[in-house]
Amino acid sequence: MVFLDVVIEIGIIALIVVVISKILQSKMIDKKKQKEAQAKMKEKQKKIKELMKNGDEKSKNEMGRLQKEMLEDMNATMQGTMKYMLVSMPLFFGAFFVMGSLYGSMLFNAPIMLPKFQGFFFLNPFTWIPVGWGYETGWLKWYFIIYLIASIIIAITMKVREKVMKKGTEKVKEEKKSIETAEKIKIDENAEVKDAEEVKSIDDVEKVKSIDNAEEVKSIDNAEEVKSIDNAEEVKSIETTEEKKGVEDAK
Repeated sequence: MVFLDVVIEIGIIALIVVVISKILQSKMIDKKKQKEAQAKMKEKQKKIKELMKNGDEKSKNEMGRLQKEMLEDMNATMQGTMKYMLVSMPLFFGAFFVMGSLYGSMLFNAPIMLPKFQGFFFLNPFTWIPVGWGYETGWLKWYFIIYLIASIIIAITMKVREKVMKKGTEKVKEEKKSIETAEKIKIDENAEVKDAEEVKSIDDVEKVKSIDNAEEVKSIDNAEEVKSIDNAEEVKSIETTEEKKGVEDAK
């Protein structure tokens, strides 16, 4: 039973399956953690190889501990993959059941030339070699072609998106760092200006104090000068009085 063109219907089903499977993968499989776990496992494998050369009891115990950690890491990594497989299997089986019921052994012409296989079987690699090319195909081959192409396109798109987001994040971090540096420089400049103002204020205070001291010294000098003049006048007055008295005595 065909509602639209067979090629379009199978293409739509393949695209739906690909999109849903990719969403499930992103939700259930943490690729970043998987890469980190794989890197750790490689490091532990290197350590195990080095410990195998020693052969002492301490090295054996360390090897056992590392192997146990590797097994735990592997189990943690496989949990997400197994969960994805359990959830996605009904999706694939459902899609195959629907397409098998609708199209069965129907043959139709694809819009592009496809490879022809002689007795194709998944478990036999020798049957994977094409024996020719043609337009006529069945639903299974067309489904896998569309599924493969869509998977590659989505994978490339997601990788490009990830790189763009990574660059955007790095750019935001750089801008934030630049702003923080500018703010720090501004704070340092303000602190320098404040210190300069404080130094200037201290200089002004010392200058005023110096002027006050100078005026005070000058005032003291003036007072001493006045006192000296008074003393001189007093001495002169005394001498004049004595002189007058001497004149009177002479008379």
